[in-house]
Amino acid sequence: MVNFYGRTHPNPGEFTVCRIDGICDNSGGFWVELLEYDNRAGFVGLSEITQAKWLRNFKNLVTVGDIEVMQVVRVGNNDDIDLTKRYISEQTKEETLSKYRTWKRVYDYLDRMVPQQERDNVVDDIVHPYLCRDTVAADKVTTADTLSEWVENSNIALENATKDILSTVLQLVE
Repeated sequence: MVNFYGRTHPNPGEFTVCRIDGICDNSGGFWVELLEYDNRAGFVGLSEITQAKWLRNFKNLVTVGDIEVMQVVRVGNNDDIDLTKRYISEQTKEETLSKYRTWKRVYDYLDRMVPQQERDNVVDDIVHPYLCRDTVAADKVTTADTLSEWVENSNIALENATKDILSTVLQLVE
């Protein structure tokens, strides 16, 4: 389980990658795991599955285990997350899946190859702020489009070991 962004839940309107976890026969919808948020549970209601006005059997639209791009509709007071599968363009799906795959490779590398303390430093000081750069505090925002520009503009003091790790991360990302 990986938390890509260092936040407990996504923001409304955000696109996220989910795995279909189960189909609800009684309520007409399905449960998903948000893969970018430590596999948190979310729900997609029947009206949020397709743009079609009439369905014979919605179970034919999804299969348990499928990976889908969803959009966050609402995050409730109890952190219950409602999502939609409707109105997501193919371009948005491709971009979201591409970003997910890239950062999944980064996190897999960090988990396998980097000691815990260094991994935590790289993730907390570099990866999470970069991935959340649209929502971080104004004093941390830079105008970087790429991770290498972000690191250059961030004034982060890096140790030699961390520089080596970051070099590998940059190769995976760019």
